[in-house]
Amino acid sequence: LFDTPRLSGLYRRKQVIFISLLAAALWAANPIQVQAVTYIVQRMASLCGMFYILGIFLYVKARCLKILTMKSVLLYTACCLSFLAAFLSKENAALLPVSLLLIEAIFFQDLGRKKVRLTFWGIAIALGAATVIGGALIFYDGNLSAFVNYEKRLFTPFERLLTQPRILLFYLTLIFYPAPHRLSLVHDIEISTSFYHPWTTLPSILVILVLIGFAIYKLRKWPILSFAVLFFFINHAIESSIIPLELIFEHRNYLPGMFLFWPVAVGLERLIGVYRRKNAVVYYGLVGFVPLLLIGLGTGT
Repeated sequence: LFDTPRLSGLYRRKQVIFISLLAAALWAANPIQVQAVTYIVQRMASLCGMFYILGIFLYVKARCLKILTMKSVLLYTACCLSFLAAFLSKENAALLPVSLLLIEAIFFQDLGRKKVRLTFWGIAIALGAATVIGGALIFYDGNLSAFVNYEKRLFTPFERLLTQPRILLFYLTLIFYPAPHRLSLVHDIEISTSFYHPWTTLPSILVILVLIGFAIYKLRKWPILSFAVLFFFINHAIESSIIPLELIFEHRNYLPGMFLFWPVAVGLERLIGVYRRKNAVVYYGLVGFVPLLLIGLGTGT
């Protein structure tokens, strides 16, 4: 993504390597990933994540060629095959086209043009609706009655939908504060029965709306942060909908959380660069903090 028109030339090669390695290490070493890579049954999540990110890589490589050549055709073909492999691993990969649209809009298109913005939102809404409906049809073999079959659940579709904003914020706190005592295979979470019970339901909805709104508002100014936030919520869309699944599982963050540490790594790199000449104490403190952070995450894992 650093080679895309939006970011190309903004970072030196050494910065790109440092940021990329740090972001990947922070994501991989995070204790919240334990379920996705430890339990055999969650090979679906890890395989889906691998082919999903490969699909993004191939698409970006093809788009960066700018002109249609045999190489770009092969890359696009490989991207489609990766999408298929990801989808066959886990149905969440149905959201890959939406993620690619987000990448196209932020990193390849000029969102300053009104026509581009209107086209982007039109395609996004249509693609999002098609993804949800198509994914549901495929997941339930065309039997949409199973889509809302809650006979074996202790909550209704509406209650599940109300509860998910609280769970999404809980996921975010787990990702950035993965203390061992907070991690568990099973989480006992209170079901939201209305906007006011429990009282955190409505505030959670508002916080998520603010986060998404802020990310959209800052798309042009802070593309990396905006992309990370929107990518997280987009890729939680299926398992945070009314599909009658269990309410909460940590492994669901394996794919959505992939880019959350990208802006964190960018921020740390900039802080180190700023204090390199200004304050030696702070500079060496930051330099020492990075490996200690990775060691701490690794130990927790």
